[in-house]
Amino acid sequence: MKKNLFLLLLIILSIGILSNSLASGISYSSETIISQDGTVINNYSPNINDANNPLLDLSNNVPNTGKMLPAHFHPSIKSYILTVADWVSRVNFTPHYTDPQAIVKINGVIVANGTKSANIEMSNDPSMVSVEVLGANKFYTQYTIFLQRRPSERRTRVSSGFITKIEYKNKAYNLSADLVKVTYQENSNLSTFVNETKAIYTHTIASDCTLYYGTMANPIRAISIEDFVHNYQSAGSNLYRIFYIEDKIVGLLPYGADY
Repeated sequence: MKKNLFLLLLIILSIGILSNSLASGISYSSETIISQDGTVINNYSPNINDANNPLLDLSNNVPNTGKMLPAHFHPSIKSYILTVADWVSRVNFTPHYTDPQAIVKINGVIVANGTKSANIEMSNDPSMVSVEVLGANKFYTQYTIFLQRRPSERRTRVSSGFITKIEYKNKAYNLSADLVKVTYQENSNLSTFVNETKAIYTHTIASDCTLYYGTMANPIRAISIEDFVHNYQSAGSNLYRIFYIEDKIVGLLPYGADY
């Protein structure tokens, strides 16, 4: 008799616990979550409710040269592929989230809201970035970003950007520029540009580089690199088209938007 009463009591308690769980809308899980850095996270349940996700956006430092699939970050999409130009050496990510108490880890390291992560060094091999989000109401989710350099574009290419510095170093002139994204009108050579983020890259100017300063409508041929260095901002702009062969700059020409 006592045994039957004990079993009945267990059944009643089980029903009560189940009812409370269903009423709260929370699915309790005994699964232990292991963070990227090896930390054991207790009492968090993966993907309880995306409405509790504090992460709004995850931007990167290569919007001008990077190509991501899907093209834009969305909190409900958990996996991405980001390809970059073959000459990009490092990538970082900046999380933007709503809850100041939330925790966002990129490759196991906590990154503050609106702050860049540590640089992720790029090589010719594919790599992976893990982004973990811990929020209110025991929310936990994880994103994966696969990184890959695209095939070499070094042989001949053209970019556009704002010249930030020209300095003589190691017996050569080196030019640093903040590259922009150029868009052309359909069936036309008319173009415009946007500069979505600061992305500065440095290359050596070839000794036989063809150099023009002035304006796009009225370019002036520089007689030497020194002449160009002295005059490249004389027209009030430091925006130039940059022509490369391999890793060296072989041409510089003033650039401006057509529309």
